[in-house]
Amino acid sequence: MFSAIAKSLFGSANDRFLNGLQKEVDAINGLEPELEALSDDALKARTDDFRRRLEAGETTDDIMVEAFATVREAAKRPLGRRARFGLLTQSAHGCPRARRGPAIRLSMLFRAVA
Repeated sequence: MFSAIAKSLFGSANDRFLNGLQKEVDAINGLEPELEALSDDALKARTDDFRRRLEAGETTDDIMVEAFATVREAAKRPLGRRARFGLLTQSAHGCPRARRGPAIRLSMLFRAVA
């Protein structure tokens, strides 16, 4: 009974986790028009920029939003589909749930960039 009341007031643990990601999701979506305008070469050059930033001391958390937006745009061009935000939770928050199919391929792309 108490857990049902707490869940109705505060949401489930999953709801709270997803709500915590909303700021990152909004930031990623905000970068989409900018990345759509880039050429394929300019989009590819962002990977080298991420590597330089990591070598300079930034963490993967620091570049996560930009890297995910870049990977999502890079995957969208040849595949014709956007990566799902579930990959954000898998890649950025240590929940490796993708086992096969497009989800694992897109997740691997993010890990290659970051």
